[in-house]
Amino acid sequence: MRRAEQGLQQDRACLNERHFFVKILRRNDLITVNLCDEESLGTIIHGAGVDLNISEDFFGGDRATTDEALSLMKTCKVANLVGNRIVQLAIDSDLADQEAVRKVGETSFLMIFR
Repeated sequence: MRRAEQGLQQDRACLNERHFFVKILRRNDLITVNLCDEESLGTIIHGAGVDLNISEDFFGGDRATTDEALSLMKTCKVANLVGNRIVQLAIDSDLADQEAVRKVGETSFLMIFR
């Protein structure tokens, strides 16, 4: 396959990749990242007597790729994660244990402290 065709295929793969939304909060030496699956932003999740608002104010900010989200989770002091994909990424990357995951309805929620 020619280089131009390979580049085009890589560009298409990036366009098809599902992203995350991230808001980064810095205060002195404390870095907190709020990450959610892009499809969760702007929704309210109901379950177990709890309503979880995945708001633009808390989670909205920049769009992040999987690699960017993983890098942020590895370097922050606190991570607030909402969404099945972002939580599974943290678990698969050994950043947290499955036992720490909570569910609101069918949606995973996880907080990581270091």
